[in-house]
Amino acid sequence: MSGYGEGGGRRKRRGCVRGCGFFSVTLRPTSFVFFNMKIPFRFWRKVLQMGHIVWEQTQQNAFFTHVAALTYTSVLSVVPLLALILALGRGFGLEKYIEIRLREQLNVQDNVIDRLMEFANSYIARAQDDVIIGVSFLVLAFTLISLVNSIELRFNALWDVKTSRNLFTFSLSYLGLIVFLVFSIIFLSGVWVYVLKLLDYLPGYDLLQATMPLLIFGLKWFTSAMLFILMFKFIPNTAVHWRSTYIPGVLCGFLFCLVQQFYISGQMFLSSYNVVYGSFAVLPLLMVWIYATWTICLAGVQLCRIIQDWDDLRETSLCPLPCRHDRDVIALELMRRIARRFVEGAPPLRSFALAKACGISRTMAERELRRLVEAGMVLEHRPDAEECPFFKVDTDVHQLSVGELFERLDRLGGNYAFDGEASGDTDWEMLSALRESCTRGAEMTVLVKDL
Repeated sequence: MSGYGEGGGRRKRRGCVRGCGFFSVTLRPTSFVFFNMKIPFRFWRKVLQMGHIVWEQTQQNAFFTHVAALTYTSVLSVVPLLALILALGRGFGLEKYIEIRLREQLNVQDNVIDRLMEFANSYIARAQDDVIIGVSFLVLAFTLISLVNSIELRFNALWDVKTSRNLFTFSLSYLGLIVFLVFSIIFLSGVWVYVLKLLDYLPGYDLLQATMPLLIFGLKWFTSAMLFILMFKFIPNTAVHWRSTYIPGVLCGFLFCLVQQFYISGQMFLSSYNVVYGSFAVLPLLMVWIYATWTICLAGVQLCRIIQDWDDLRETSLCPLPCRHDRDVIALELMRRIARRFVEGAPPLRSFALAKACGISRTMAERELRRLVEAGMVLEHRPDAEECPFFKVDTDVHQLSVGELFERLDRLGGNYAFDGEASGDTDWEMLSALRESCTRGAEMTVLVKDL
């Protein structure tokens, strides 16, 4: 009888697999097989949750506004950046080599490259022959610094970081980064030329030549992934773990290579478009490519933060946003713990330690700690940009009462002077007096450290 063994006992039914070829789904509710790999459903559930959180963070952080701002700044910096690359290459005798590589890699019309090179050379000549020495160089430096500063600000905004690097650290770090990237690209291009020449002497070169497009794509993918990983790690002014950058870096590198390939292929379909717009036909497609590139990059930054702060962001996504009353209570509890440690002579705690002690998420704790910093009651101390900051008192805790704490938090919204007499609304004065009486009650005179 079907379903029973020879001994008459019930035969244990195995989960059967249905499907074809490389893709199949098991009848068991715990996993399914994809490319002969058994993937548990909890993995895909986590992926869906992560996608939901990515969408929520995109809406909350004005994601596409940051993308549009970086696109505009990048287009504005094309000529100054090209002038900087040519100036550095001219100092090492690589100007002709850089021009040849640009013509090979950009895949645009020759008149477009000629116009860009003319603009860049005019920029360099103007910087050398300016009546007021250094004016053009200062404009060049300001344009590039504004681009890099804008990139850092957008990265920090997606990480919910309000503080930026100081001027010395900013200049030293990013100037070295720009010079390093320029010469790394030149060095890798030269190495790749010699590698191609060495491949001619291999016995199986014909077979290797058939797979050359795939190898080139793999090399571009690897280079782009490494670049994105370094950007995700070092540009934000916060501690980013290496393990949080690997998956976003690889995904962004792959998508960037695809977008670049579409951009190169799209140049071939603009022959009729070029008849109308001439050399300006490259601008719309260039802006679309830059916009797509920054979308991929900032999406990777968003994914890095979600991977690193997964538990906190998931808890924040599942729970509704706290009301003003709950936020004030959380701020009071955080201030109480910071003040008590100061009075007891204990070292200050980091944000994650305070969040764990209060039983709340790190994201919520950092949001309220930032309010306390803005109110002038807490000082954020970051000994190293790679570390989580400490928080210690920035006011006299022996005089700080509960009422004063709430009053300082109220003043963060601004002092709006409402003229009740001019509007004829006497209820406004009554409500304002009632609010002040609540903050001056007997319970509000208790010191925060004594709670």
